[in-house]
Amino acid sequence: MRINELRDKIDKLGQKYDKNFIVEKNKYPNGQSYIKICEGCSSDNYKIATIDLEIRYGFSVIGISFYKLPGPLKEELFDILVEFARTPEGEREEEKRYQYRLKEKYWWIADKFYEEKTYFNFRTVRETFIDICLGNKEETEHYKTKFTDEEIGAIVEKYDIDLEMFDKIEVLDE
Repeated sequence: MRINELRDKIDKLGQKYDKNFIVEKNKYPNGQSYIKICEGCSSDNYKIATIDLEIRYGFSVIGISFYKLPGPLKEELFDILVEFARTPEGEREEEKRYQYRLKEKYWWIADKFYEEKTYFNFRTVRETFIDICLGNKEETEHYKTKFTDEEIGAIVEKYDIDLEMFDKIEVLDE
C-alpha cells in the first residue's frame, strides 16, 4: 500500500465515523521517516498512531488516544495500520507524478493570450470525441493533468503522441 492509498483509506474511514483524521509524513530527530495519524489536528496531543516508514511491520498506537475510539472504528483503523505496516518499505512511497507543459517555442499552437493554457490535459469524462487538449495545470473531475510514468506511457501509446514538444515537470506540491 502506498502512502496516498493509506491517506485515502483513513479519510474514508473518518467520513464513515464522522471523524477528521490527519495523516502526515514526518521525521524523528535521528532522521528516520514516519507517518503520524492524528484526530482533528496535527498536534501530537491528538496523535493516535505512528508507522515507521523505513522498518517493515513497525507501527504503534498511542495509548489513550487510540483506545478511546469507538470499537468498530478502532478495529477498522487497526486493520489499515497492519496492512500498511506489512507493505515492503520500497512499495510505500507514492509514485512520482509529472505534468507536461508545452515548450515555449511551440506556444504558437496554444492560445497566445493564455500562457497558462499550455499544459497537457487528458479528458476523464467522455462528453466529446476529444480526449487530449491543452489547458491549465489544475486537475478537475473532467481533466487529468498529473501523470505517473505508467499512465502517460499508456496515453502516448494509445494516441501516438510525441512528448518531445513538452517539458516534463515533477509535481512536488501534493
